[in-house]
Amino acid sequence: MLAILLALSPAATAATTIDEEEVYTLPQGEILDDDLYVFAREIRIEGTVTGDVVAFGQLVTVPGEVRGDLIAGAQAVRVDGRIGDDLRAAGQAVQVSPGATVADHVVSAGYSVQVAEGAEVLGDAALAGYQVAVDGAVGGTLDAAAGAVRLAGHFGDGVSVEVGPSNQAPYSYAGEPPPEIAMPTVQPGLTVTDGARFDGPMRYRSPDPGRISQAAQFASPPAYTPDVDEPEAGAPQASPLGAMVGGFFRQVVAMGIVNTLLSVIAAGWLERVTGRLRADLARSGLRGLVAFFLGGVGLGLIPVVTIALAVMLGFAGIGPLVGATLGLGLLGVVAVAVGLGVGLALVGPAVTGLVALDALIEKAGAKPLTGAVRGLVAGVLIGALTGLPFVGGLIGVLAGFLGLGAIVARGPVRAAP
Repeated sequence: MLAILLALSPAATAATTIDEEEVYTLPQGEILDDDLYVFAREIRIEGTVTGDVVAFGQLVTVPGEVRGDLIAGAQAVRVDGRIGDDLRAAGQAVQVSPGATVADHVVSAGYSVQVAEGAEVLGDAALAGYQVAVDGAVGGTLDAAAGAVRLAGHFGDGVSVEVGPSNQAPYSYAGEPPPEIAMPTVQPGLTVTDGARFDGPMRYRSPDPGRISQAAQFASPPAYTPDVDEPEAGAPQASPLGAMVGGFFRQVVAMGIVNTLLSVIAAGWLERVTGRLRADLARSGLRGLVAFFLGGVGLGLIPVVTIALAVMLGFAGIGPLVGATLGLGLLGVVAVAVGLGVGLALVGPAVTGLVALDALIEKAGAKPLTGAVRGLVAGVLIGALTGLPFVGGLIGVLAGFLGLGAIVARGPVRAAP
């Protein structure tokens, strides 16, 4: 997080940033020779973007070409054209449509993730969700984790699948359907169809062997590993990748809620605290570290002092105050522990996320966000960073110390850009 804030120097190249309330369309035939950051309800890339695209909205569709990476978050993400590098997408439904091509890797998570028949992923694919359908071609390795997985395409390298049991009733989605995407129906467990072809090894882990067609073509017999723990009937199936993805989304949702609430109910206080952090990042981080250390010392001293005082009151014959003293001491321990935990894990990162978002928007030259929208986007940003596997914890601690230091500080305030 500190690296993100410090790296946004004047020497950095600003991408093209679009902040629309409703619809953004890059028309067919138009070429944008730049990276593109776009925030709108509906986003359509019909033309060509020579750099990367970062898109957040309700619907993201790419019938055109993105020659760099496409990083998208929306209720529905659909690629109908060509992605020249990686596709990283999350949403209720993510689809690489018939005829579409992703020239490198795909990393995607959602309720429904599909590589449709006629679509092609030239690199590796890592897919997770409730259901995953790979009916097209994956040139590299495929890693999939879901309650329901269908493999019907051509797989050029190894396939590794973690999937739930096949003896459960299909789940009927009762929520609002995603716009412009018809989600496939995938049977629970593993399904390998007649037309599937595996040029590399195929391994899968599941409570049962699933449904594997005898007509499917395998370079070697599939390697099946039964789940060692028998699941309860109807219990959701956990997998390492699924748990990782679930933890990531829980972190994003939690920080989004925290930032939005703070932006609504404590806007003035939040502006003062973020102003202190903008004024001096280094000192804020140091103050946060000192505050955490002193809080830990306090957690150790409060019980000792409380017990000593209670003993003294007992010897003095003031019995009624002994219970009150012990109760106040317990409340003090709880207050310090909760304060440190909330400050370091929630409020501190929320403050740092707002400052990081403001810096990103300022560098991109975009219109500043305000109010609850600013809080929500900042929460999603810091939640995504702190929810990253392996490094998210370190980012969260650093963001927590920075924000905690700004909370306890009394000093100059720098206004938001």
